[in-house]
Amino acid sequence: MVERSLSMREVRGSIPRISILFFACSHFLQIHFVSILGWICNW
Repeated sequence: MVERSLSMREVRGSIPRISILFFACSHFLQIHFVSILGWICNW
């Protein structure tokens, strides 16, 4: 029981970090996609 609660606490603490990382990656991909699209249009 103690180990399970500890693991649940660790997962609950790591969820915000994973969500922030995913949001940053998606934001970077959006900017990169727009820049690549503009480069292709100019090319």
